[in-house]
Amino acid sequence: MAVLKTITGELVSIDASGLAGIDLSKLNLHRLLCRGRDFSGTDFSGSDLRNAILDHSRFVRCHFRECSMACGSFRSASLEHATLEGANLIAANLQGANCQSSSFVMAQLESASFRDANVMGADFSRSVLLDTVWDNAIYDKKTKWPLGFCPLNSGLVLVEDMDGVPWGQERNGDNEPD
Repeated sequence: MAVLKTITGELVSIDASGLAGIDLSKLNLHRLLCRGRDFSGTDFSGSDLRNAILDHSRFVRCHFRECSMACGSFRSASLEHATLEGANLIAANLQGANCQSSSFVMAQLESASFRDANVMGADFSRSVLLDTVWDNAIYDKKTKWPLGFCPLNSGLVLVEDMDGVPWGQERNGDNEPD
């Protein structure tokens, strides 16, 4: 059992063994330490996740709308199909994260690190990308960028069509997925 405090100061008890698919919206989760957990389908909208350490966790199809995630660490996290619209990710660490097909529309990403991340098919429309680190992050032609942003000058690597081979999976010598 875990006890979490809401932004208004209310205490909420949750079963820490089953964190996937629950409503954690509008909670004060500042400095939460929870590595390697499965939060898939969880709603964090409006929550305070500043300075949280959630490395190696799964956030598939999670909602982080208007969430404060500044200085949070999501290293090697799975954020596929997540909604981070309007989220504050200033100085967040998403190194090695899989953000494939996620929406970062209108997110604040100043000084965030996407080093070695997968942002293929992600939508960064109208996001603030000032001093964002992209070294060796991969993107594809489906990735959407804010007006004026040039991925070629930012350390990103364009991945051409891989004929349906999932990210991270190598091809064998016959040009077929392993």
